[in-house]
Amino acid sequence: MALLRMVHCHRCGQEVRVWVGAGQSMPSMCPACMDAEAQRKKVQALADSQSLPLEERIARIEEWIYDHRQVQHGYIAPPRF
Repeated sequence: MALLRMVHCHRCGQEVRVWVGAGQSMPSMCPACMDAEAQRKKVQALADSQSLPLEERIARIEEWIYDHRQVQHGYIAPPRF
């Protein structure tokens, strides 16, 4: 279940309606500002990785692949609905 609430964005100052799901906390920013913040963080993270040597970048990619690999021991569990 979700509630439609009014949120006063602390970044842009607008008051907008947002859906808040059960168990979620009230957001402090509007969806547009949250998207802009996520994009800014992505650009910053990619810029930081550009400054690393190639070996370090490859090591990070390999670690991510290892941590997020779905197939382990040749078996993929069927989806549950």
